[in-house]
Amino acid sequence: MTKTESKTLGAVLLIAGTAIGAGMLSIPIATGASGLIASITLLFAIFTYMLITLFLFLEAMYYCPNPTTNLIGLCRKLSGPLSESFAWLAFLSLLYVAAAAYMIGSGSILASSIPQLQGQPLLASLLFSLFFGGIAFFKMEWLDRLNRLLIIGLVMAFLFLITSSVPHIKASNFSGGQPWLALSAIPVVVTSFTSHIILPSMRHYLDNNLQQLKKAILIGCGIPLFFYLTWEIIILGLLPYAGEYSLLSILQSQEEGLSLLIEYLNYHYQVNHFSELVALFSFFAIATSFWGVMISLKDFIEDGLELTQYQYHNLFAITLAFLPPLFMVLLFPSDFTTFLHYAGIIILLLYGVLPIYLVYRARYTLKLQSPYQFPGGKPSLVLISLLTILVFLSTWLNI
Repeated sequence: MTKTESKTLGAVLLIAGTAIGAGMLSIPIATGASGLIASITLLFAIFTYMLITLFLFLEAMYYCPNPTTNLIGLCRKLSGPLSESFAWLAFLSLLYVAAAAYMIGSGSILASSIPQLQGQPLLASLLFSLFFGGIAFFKMEWLDRLNRLLIIGLVMAFLFLITSSVPHIKASNFSGGQPWLALSAIPVVVTSFTSHIILPSMRHYLDNNLQQLKKAILIGCGIPLFFYLTWEIIILGLLPYAGEYSLLSILQSQEEGLSLLIEYLNYHYQVNHFSELVALFSFFAIATSFWGVMISLKDFIEDGLELTQYQYHNLFAITLAFLPPLFMVLLFPSDFTTFLHYAGIIILLLYGVLPIYLVYRARYTLKLQSPYQFPGGKPSLVLISLLTILVFLSTWLNI
């Protein structure tokens, strides 16, 4: 394998890993009560929409020749202070909310799996954040290698889960469901297909190679879709739609959804080490996503504040990346899925609305040229705008 091919594989896994953590754990919790057909339809629809916005963002990125340019630098060049300020607010809000969600999710898993941490989810969250978040500030080459190990662990845990759970799937569990409940799951599914945050970092890592980046996007986004569909079918086949210890009771409960999912699976199926496998898989999924968030936060803060000119820029970046989500976890120890709902709203504004605006302005106002252009011209931008409005309204009305 050549160096270019190795880097492309690493970019594929980083893009996939950034998305998988949120979606794999939260999608069945959010969509399960809507039924199998509605859930799968929603997954394909949101996957297509998010892939379109990802390629629009790719076009916007390449209007800036400097491969290290992040979202702030992009807005600064293509628009001005207003969009730059919006990007600052929305991007930091998104990543801080996402980081807080992963901290809560990791704390829930570790506190239920490690005897020494039982009953101490906040301590577990802190230990997870310090260890895995600290690693996220290594050089990208080291992160690539470590991420591959986590992805291997993720895949192995997933395969063990499949072999352990498939014999227990009941066809009768696939019946039932309230399809309109899928609308309330849109923010979570949107969040689950978001790898946009790491795209500028991958452009720099792949040495500005557009063809390899496009390849990494397509494969890296396809992997989460396969995982989500498989996981959705498994969970909906294992848990009943309604009644005690069901998908509907998880959705209606005020308790933390992730821990309830593990508890309910363990209640219905006394399979050796089944809950441990779910917890292990969940841990790997959260760790890969958490790395993607922290990498993106670091690069975004360094680019936006132009910190690289200072001696201790890494220390500044670490401090600004860690403290806000830690305070959010301490002050608002909310549900994992609730945080992802709010993240979905921010994503629609940041990666649904903003790329359309930046691409339109670059193409038709500034008359700039990009080595990549999303097909369809103005009609496609109008259509994507209408889709964004429709998705946003559906999300806002059902949050």
